[in-house]
This record gives sequence, structure tokens and C-alpha cells, in this order.
Amino acid sequence: MIPEIPLNAYLQHISPPLPSSLELKLSKIMEVLETNGTVARNRWAAFAVDPIKARKKEAVVYKGLATIFNAVVSAAQDADHTLEQTFGFVVDPHATVISDRGSCSRPDAFQMLYSKFREAVRSDEQSAAFELPLPEPKGPHPIYDFCNPHEFKLNPRDTDKDVSQVVYDMDQILAYDPSRRFTFGTTIENRTMRLWFMSRATLLKTESFDFIKDRQRLVRFFLSLAFSSPTEMGWDPTITFSHLENGRRQYQIIVDGETYTTVSILSDSAADSPLGRGTRVWKVVDKDGNTRVLKDVWLDFDRQDEQEIRNAILDDVHELDKKKGTQYAEELEKRMLTILSSWRVTVDDDCKVMDDTLAVMLRGYNPVNVEIPMVDLITPRKPADAGQQSVGPEDQDQSTTTSSRTSRKSSHQESTIGPRRTLIRNTRNEADQRALADRRRYHYRVVFKECPTPLYDERSLDSILTAVVEVVKALFVIHSAGWVHRDISGGNVYSYGNGGLLGDFEYARHRNDTRIHNVRTGTPFFMAAEALSHGYLFNSAKLQASNLQAHSPFDFDATIKTRSNIIHRLDSASKDAPTFAYNPLHDLESVWWLIVYVLFFNDDVNSPSSKPEDRQNNMSRLFHGRMNDIQRFSFLKTNNQLRAAKSYLSSTFGPALTILEDLSSILTTAYEASEQNYPEIDSKYFLIHTPYINSLLDQSSRDPLEMIALQHVKQRPQDTHKASVANGTSTTSLTRKRISDSDEESSIKRSRTSQFLPQASTSQSTRVTRSSSKKIL
Repeated sequence: MIPEIPLNAYLQHISPPLPSSLELKLSKIMEVLETNGTVARNRWAAFAVDPIKARKKEAVVYKGLATIFNAVVSAAQDADHTLEQTFGFVVDPHATVISDRGSCSRPDAFQMLYSKFREAVRSDEQSAAFELPLPEPKGPHPIYDFCNPHEFKLNPRDTDKDVSQVVYDMDQILAYDPSRRFTFGTTIENRTMRLWFMSRATLLKTESFDFIKDRQRLVRFFLSLAFSSPTEMGWDPTITFSHLENGRRQYQIIVDGETYTTVSILSDSAADSPLGRGTRVWKVVDKDGNTRVLKDVWLDFDRQDEQEIRNAILDDVHELDKKKGTQYAEELEKRMLTILSSWRVTVDDDCKVMDDTLAVMLRGYNPVNVEIPMVDLITPRKPADAGQQSVGPEDQDQSTTTSSRTSRKSSHQESTIGPRRTLIRNTRNEADQRALADRRRYHYRVVFKECPTPLYDERSLDSILTAVVEVVKALFVIHSAGWVHRDISGGNVYSYGNGGLLGDFEYARHRNDTRIHNVRTGTPFFMAAEALSHGYLFNSAKLQASNLQAHSPFDFDATIKTRSNIIHRLDSASKDAPTFAYNPLHDLESVWWLIVYVLFFNDDVNSPSSKPEDRQNNMSRLFHGRMNDIQRFSFLKTNNQLRAAKSYLSSTFGPALTILEDLSSILTTAYEASEQNYPEIDSKYFLIHTPYINSLLDQSSRDPLEMIALQHVKQRPQDTHKASVANGTSTTSLTRKRISDSDEESSIKRSRTSQFLPQASTSQSTRVTRSSSKKIL
């Protein structure tokens, strides 16, 4: 469901403002249009009959809009000779839209920048500006040059198709053009028009109006489009095109007054999700030629930025050092990405107005209030018969609105969605939808000194486990200071030099922070089972604290027998449970899932899986990006499922699976111990980092893994889903488009010796095994 706002509110607050010289001349312009024949017989001359009665194809019928648009522009320039047109109107439904990432968007019409306001790139990779009297009428059209896509249908019964297509068009613009902050859209069915708006926080539409009858408001809208600046139409003035590099566009990006030139994209899959953080990460060079990493992201307005959070964490760690006489802050900084510059992006000439999805883009107008109705984006389908409906927590993840990326599928493909998704879509009430729509984000950039390799792209299994060890050490300090990271994933844990680094602290939070957000945070592939379910799941057994020290495995089958028992526990927990709070065990479980991900999404180059079909099936079962998944919970608790993975993963992964078994036993024991007095949660069992690291460093398991080189494998296309963050946070495509560059030599053999021994001599380099009595932390 999305807000449906009055047309006047849209024209006043959302569409580009009307040129000031035309504010009092609308009536004059309307008279000119009637005098010159643009309006005849009380309707547009280009639409002598209603479109549905024209007996012509849509592309022919609605070309009349371009005729009206050009007549309106001409009348306005007669009224004010100083006006310079920036956008034209192109009706070309058959032309291909192109970008360097490819695009399936094919809008019926759109506004296009006049060529003197944009750059054109020649095939010799040199950019040049040139003049043309009008935007090119024929495609293909670069997605970087157009906005406000239009979708037309002659029959009002095709409204849902129009909506699906315009949302998809707007999504493509935001996904493929990093210089776009927001975009507009238009749909018409017969003579009924609606105006649309999409940003990283908002999707809304106007009430419908009759564009043939309500001519003055159409004229006003056309005038605002024709003479607006690119910034007012959604372009970001702080990101400009630089050049082409191997067929990919590179940009010059401003961060707090300094300009960085991109070299390659490190991550942009999160930008594919229309509403969300839209995170993009580039490898860049500064003015002195130094290689850096630049991240561009849209953060929730009530959240601190990464620099502020990092400083707050280090402040608390310094206080901890004063109390305990430790040097945790110094050790933590070694394992965190170093921030060189950060900036809350401004978009005005004086650099005083912070880019904001509410105050700037909507000019302070909040569409989510008691007076604005929430309406269905797509007409809800009728629920299936009771016997065909799927139930249970595993199916309750399909609560998001219809995906714009699937909305252009054929009717046969749409039918495969089935009754389950239809049923779940109808379970959200309007209050929940209104709360989800009430979002506000600000634009933020940060530059990091290091250019490490995300674990997604690391090809050495030994290096991955070494990096994980260093990250667990960093988490120990963070957790000891009362903080939790809440977004551990393969995209923010890095291999660097002989160790590892931890990044992306946007969603780190102090455990005493009681502010409530209406969404869960994290990347579903790596989220802890309790974080996915947003409730405590390990409180059924009563265990003694001594069990935690033994690290012995338990027969978890005794507490998890059937799917129905799990569903009952989840339902009852929601009634009596205390407010769920993310704790350090959830971060450590995310680390566990990260290792599982690496093993399931990679083969040993020299010993690939002998049962790839079984691996694919289990990969799809565990990593589908859905929420409230019980299969993952069972996989964590029941070690026999992990042991079974030896039969379908690379045979050389056996020692790594042994490490995972040990870690899962440590985790589940800690979970059970901390929740044994539920609803009270005992925090003294949270700091299990020492046995965790001992298991990761166990010599008997690590030695056989030392020389394994990894080869990435993908899910089958029919199983592929995006791992969308519950609040629009980082999203990782299963079919990754690139391998990130790194300045670090991947051939360097990673050291597994302990480099962080706060309770022992830091000069010692003795390899620590799980059986060793030496303390690591």
C-alpha cells in the first residue's frame, strides 16, 4: 500500500516548482492555447475523441501529448522570452533503453534532457558536449538522460499493468544511474492520469484526474517539467560523469569539498532495491592519485552516520580501557576500516541544505498522515481456497509490496507466484503499511583509507577464516563496550593483508539504546535466527551454566520435533515475550552464517562437489533471503544436518564443517544458558569469543584447509532471490556481477597466529589450539 495524495499537493510540494515568471501567467497561456487551436471544442485538439475510441495503437494515440507539451512550451516562451527549455517530451515506446549494466525498461514516453545540458559519450571513450535542436526522437535512449517515464493504456482495465510498468521504469532509473536521487512518473488509462514519485524512502501517487478535462493542471505540470533544472528533476549535482572505463561509466564524486574519481564499482546490488539505503561502494582515487574506497548511502533520518557511530563506539571502549587498564581501543582500530572523510551530502550552491527525502525532495510535505489514504499499489488478488493456502512462519516473509522487478513478467510467470504470496500480501493492515511508508532518509558519503577485499570475493578459504578470526576479536571489544554490530555480512567483513577488517557500522547500536524502529536490520542471508524471527527461540530447555564451559553438543532434536511445534512456540512467544533485543550472540551467529555461506556458494577449485544438485537444493533452502525462516534455525541447532552437508559440498571442506559444528555447539549452548531464566535474558553468557576463536584456530582443522582455492558457484535462476535488508539495508545479489579489485596481493599466505592477546603477552606468536589453556581474549 502507498499514499495517494491530492493532485494539488503534488504540484505544490513534489513536482519541480513553476518558473516564478509564469506563476501569474497560467490563464494567459491557456488563452493562447485556445487561440492557436491547441484546445478546440473544449478539449485538446490532439484528442478529438477519447483514446479508447480512437481505434489506433497507443503509441499513435498518445503522441498527441508531445504535441500539447511543445505547444505549452511555445506559449510559455512567448510569455517570457528569457525562459530556456531544459527538457523535451519523447514518445517512443519501441526504443530500447540502455545503460552500462543493461536495462529492460521500455517506457512509452519520457522527459529527456536537451543535449546541451548533458554529455554524450563517443565510441572512442571520449566525452563531448554538442547541440541538437531537440532530444533525439528515436532510440536507443541512455537511461542517464531521461526521467519521468510515462506508461499508457487505452483500456482502464489495464491499470495494474500500467502501475507495474511505471514502478519498474522508476526503479530502473534509481538502480542504474548513481547520479539520480529521485524520479517522477506518469500513468494514463484512456483519459485518466496519475502522477508518481519515487525516492529511496517514498513511493506515492496522486489521485486520478481527467487530463482532457482538467487542462490547466496538466499545463502547469508540463511547464514545471519543461523549464526545471536537472537537480529539480532528481539529478545529483555532486556526482558528474567522468569517462568510460572498459565500457563502464566512471564518475567524479564530491565528498565534503574534495573530488574523487571512480575506478571501479565494488558493490551496487543494494541500489537495485528501489526503497532502501541504495548503497553503492566504489574504488576511487583522490586528487593525489591515492586509492580509496567511497561509499554512498541513504540513512534513516533518526540514525547516526557511520563516523558518529564509530566515534561513539571508540569513546565507550576508551572508557572501558580506563576502568580495566586494557588497550582495547587500539586493538579495535586496527580491525576497523579507517575513515578519512565523511559528509552529509548537500545539494544547494551554498552547501547548507542537507539532502533529505522529506525536507528537500518533498519540500517538507509528509504524505503519511491521518488525512492521506493508503491504497493498494496493485489490485489485491482473491485469496486461494483454504486447502491451497500455505501457512506458517516460513511463508510470512512475503509481506513486502509487489516487486517492481517481477511486475513485467508474463501472465504465465505471474501465475507461478501462487496463492501463498497473495495470501501473505493481504495480511498487512493499513496501519502497518502506513508505518512502513513513514520513512525519511538523508544522503551520506564516507571515504575509507583501506581498499580491502570483501569476503564475498576472497578466493582463499584460509584467508577467509583468518579474516573471520580478526573480526571476532573486533566484535569482542565492541560487545564488551556494550555495542552490537547488527549487520555482519560478506560485504562488510574484509580480508586485508594478513588479517581482516570490519566495516559498515551504520546499524551498530548500544544495547542500552531503547529507541524502537519499525523494521529489522541486517542482511537476511546472515541474520541470526532470533533476529529473523524477532523473538527468543532458545528458551525451552533449562540448562546449567556449567554446560557452557564444556562446549559439549546437545541433542537438539529433543526440543525440536515438528514444524507445528516450532510455529506454536513462535506464536506463544509473541504474546508473552519481552521486547526482543539484539545481543552479541546474534552477531556471532551472523559470523557463523558467513562461513556457511562461503562453503555453500563455493567449490574447491581442485575438488568440486560431486553432488551439485543436492548443494543447489540446500543452498536454495538456506539462502533465499526470506524472513522468519525456521529451516535456518533447525540447521543451526541440529548438527546432523551440518554433518550431512559433507556429502554434497566439496569433499575437502570437511574440516571447515567440523569447525562450524563446534561453533554451533558453542552458540546454541550460550543461547540456551542465557535464556534459561526466560523472560529474563542473562548477559553473562554473551562473551563466548574465546572458545569461538579457539575453534577457528584449531590446528587439526585449519591445516587441511590452508591451500584450498575457491571457485564461486551460483544458484539456479529459478531459485535466485535478492537478499533484501528488512529496512532496505544492504542487498546482495546471488549472481554477482563482478569481482572487486584489491591492492592487496591475494597470494600472500595468511598468518593464523594470535595477534590480539589482551590477557597474555602480545609478543607471543605461538599458534593457539582449541585445547590450549592460553587465553586469547
